[in-house]
Parts: sequence; structure tokens; C-alpha cells
Amino acid sequence: MWVLLDISITLPNSPITEVIPMKKIFFGISYATAWIIASLGLGMIINIGLIRSGAYVSGDSAETIVFCLVGLLALGGAYSLYGEVFSKESLEEDSKTDSISD
Repeated sequence: MWVLLDISITLPNSPITEVIPMKKIFFGISYATAWIIASLGLGMIINIGLIRSGAYVSGDSAETIVFCLVGLLALGGAYSLYGEVFSKESLEEDSKTDSISD
């Protein structure tokens, strides 16, 4: 089931010679996907509340503005937490455990 996590990816024609383990790529994609889903969900909740309260009607440009503002807030949150989630210490610990198990 977790066989794909042992695969590593190298970037062709790139000055980066580091091998990126599939586990880190999967975790990064999951991190970004979770922030996108959370921001869309929050934007929908805010829009539903504003539409039902009569602040604007469905399909108004204000809906787009609300989604953009929530997206910017989510981008800021994801960027500010990125250093804690993907700290150098945790990445080094992962590479040490990967090299020991090989």
C-alpha cells in the first residue's frame, strides 16, 4: 500500500542535485490541498451567510471578492505555518530515518 512512498524523484536538467523523497512530495501536495479546500469551504460559508442576510444576491461580483479575500488570508496562513510544518529539523529526521532503513 505504501510502496509509492519509497520512490524518489530527481529533477532533470536542474542544478538541484538533491533527491526528493516521494513522502515529502505527497505531504506537500496534501498540505496545499488542505489549505485550498479549507479556504473554499470558509468562503462558501461566508457567502451563504451574506446572501441569506440580503447583503448581496447570488452571482454578484461581491461573491468573487469574498472568495479572493478568503484565499489571500489562507495563502498568508499557509505561508506563515509552512516553516513550522516543513522545518529543517523534521526534514533532516526524515532523511536520516530513510537512509537508516535503506
